Amino acid sequence: SFKKILDTALQQLKQHRLQEGKSIEKDLLLRLQNIEAQQKQIAALEPLRREKIRENI
Repeated sequence: SFKKILDTALQQLKQHRLQEGKSIEKDLLLRLQNIEAQQKQIAALEPLRREKIRENI
């Protein structure tokens, strides 16, 4: 019946949205890890940057 088909389609849509949400979460967490790693690299270079600025003054 039409109701059964509609219910099935809605369930599939719900499952798709859940999978999509998990995929987006995974992607955002990976991007956050990359940002944190780059932030640490930048912080490690800060003393050298300050030294270069002092040399140019």
